Amino acid sequence: MNATTALNVIGAENVIGVENVTGERRIGHDEATAAARSDAEFEHFFTSHYDRLVRTLAAVAGDRDEAADAVQEAFVRAHLRWRKVRSLDDPAGWVRRVAINRLNDHHRRQQRKRRLFGVLSSRHESSVTYHRSTNSIDCSKRCHGSNGR
Repeated sequence: MNATTALNVIGAENVIGVENVTGERRIGHDEATAAARSDAEFEHFFTSHYDRLVRTLAAVAGDRDEAADAVQEAFVRAHLRWRKVRSLDDPAGWVRRVAINRLNDHHRRQQRKRRLFGVLSSRHESSVTYHRSTNSIDCSKRCHGSNGR
């Protein structure tokens, strides 16, 4: 249930976090209003910074799609921690740092795969196949020996 739905469901209650007879917690009007305000604040933050961050990271990474993925993941993390992130001196800087870290992690993973594939293929030229769709390396019996190890 999003904040708008919560506001519609609770009506005119002015109670915060009331438990009903079954023990289920209902969101009160003040709490739902604060959640809606926080969602609106995050939405404004997202629309104000998303395009610029994607352009900046695309220039660094050289790949707009990869940059967009990293920025999107960073914004998801910011949304999950929005109460803390919004109180930082530079929330956009926090998102930028998270996106850059994600790009660096992705780059390191790709380098490891290329290195591993290069080592395996140089030892067993025809027996190693890299499957991009499954992100895996397949070795035939020649690669592992006749017993399959």
